[in-house]
Amino acid sequence: MAAKCPASPTAALIEERFYDSFECQICTLANIRRFRLLPCQHKLCIDCLQSILLSRSKKCPFCKIALHKSQATDYPVCRQTVQLWDNIQGLQSDLSQQKKRKDDNCSTLGCDRKIDMHCTKCLLYMCFQCSKSKCNESESRVHDLNEYDEEKETLAKVKNESWKEAQQDRLEKIKKERSRLMDKIKRRMAVITDENFSETMKHVKETKVMIELLKDMESRATEELENRTMEEDEIDVDDISELVEKFSMFEKKTFEIVRHQEIENKKVVYSVARSPNDGIITGDVKGFTIYTSNGKQVKSIPTVTAEPTCVICVRSYNQQIYVLCEELAFGKRRTMVVLNSVYGEIYNFPVCGYHQVSQFAICNDKFYVADPRKKRLIVHSTNQRESAGKVLSEIPNDSFHTPAFLSLCPPGSLIISDPGAHKVYKLDCRTDKFTWVSTAVTEPGSVCCDQLFHVLVWCAVKRQIAVLSTDTGELRKWISLDAFGFPDQGHIIDMCLRENSLWAAALRHGLYKFDFA
Repeated sequence: MAAKCPASPTAALIEERFYDSFECQICTLANIRRFRLLPCQHKLCIDCLQSILLSRSKKCPFCKIALHKSQATDYPVCRQTVQLWDNIQGLQSDLSQQKKRKDDNCSTLGCDRKIDMHCTKCLLYMCFQCSKSKCNESESRVHDLNEYDEEKETLAKVKNESWKEAQQDRLEKIKKERSRLMDKIKRRMAVITDENFSETMKHVKETKVMIELLKDMESRATEELENRTMEEDEIDVDDISELVEKFSMFEKKTFEIVRHQEIENKKVVYSVARSPNDGIITGDVKGFTIYTSNGKQVKSIPTVTAEPTCVICVRSYNQQIYVLCEELAFGKRRTMVVLNSVYGEIYNFPVCGYHQVSQFAICNDKFYVADPRKKRLIVHSTNQRESAGKVLSEIPNDSFHTPAFLSLCPPGSLIISDPGAHKVYKLDCRTDKFTWVSTAVTEPGSVCCDQLFHVLVWCAVKRQIAVLSTDTGELRKWISLDAFGFPDQGHIIDMCLRENSLWAAALRHGLYKFDFA
């Protein structure tokens, strides 16, 4: 039995609170009635448990306690999980019976007259006579009434259906990608052995990070869609966009900074990104530097090139590190260097030059390199079987001016910031078509994305960070850094998010870390 999001918002919140209880801790599938309880009280689905028992290690993947029984069916069913799931489903059924539904007649029990009025407080549709009754949702006990306009209501429903179709299409794409990653985990678990146990569990952990992101996206998109379906008769016909805002609950995260940490102030830092080893990697004048997630420097690695270079942009992708090196000499030639997880060079190739800092991003096995000089993005292949760095295509845009800052926007998109055009763009990397263009930020700078559908954009004019919606590019709020010791003349040239921390490369002011509540 697979878990599904309840239709009731209340039941959905309860299920979300207990969601970890409904999923296998390895493959993340919610096989509620196929969970088996281990002696250490960890639980796994029967398929993953059987794969472990067939390996020579036969240990719990989490606490390493030995598992002595040879068959997954020899371990007891996790009845607490089944009972909890059944209780939530029962609650969902009870709550669904209490939904308020509107038809052609007055919603007052026992009244069959046609609708004349609509109360904006209790959301009931009533005849003129019943509208004189008390309102349970108003302090004055008086209904806040509007005349019922059937034509405007019909128009709003058409807009509502169009929105629902687009949201459903987006939801299906998320489900398809999550299913693909789950199949990937199952294939790895099917061939697990004692020799590859550690490596397999490492890959499983990495894949689960993306699955968790997609699960969160799917849950919130489903909740928004079902909330809209439940209350589709309560549409604000004068401003349909306000209704979309009302149900986009994940757009309302506050991003309150609680403290900051100055990590490095003795050198120029051009770029910052997550490293393949769960730390942070930065690019600077002499090469790149590795830090732990707590900000402790691990090592500094100089670039090995024919001419002196600096690292103006660094990114990680598929357990590899991609470094954009720029010559310090007049020519400003640029080279993309690809390194393995222990910092050994795999290959390199030249990319377009530019007299100022510009960045690149990687998505769907393609390099996207900003070429502000010619107002375009250049797309290179990451396939080592082909010519290294082969140019696949160019992406121009008539409104480009200086498209310099790029960031990955999971799943399958990029965010491009163009300070000269005062615009931020979202690019779908499956089609290389632009999804939206936002003019909400004047002179936008560095950009990054979090796991809850937010785009963070540095604004040098305001010296603040704008939070935009990933879906629409609309401005959600501003984050000020002034109260947290950020230098008056500081400028964020690159940034990335790791868990609840924002890491910022601030050029000559070094590297900063801001922790969010």
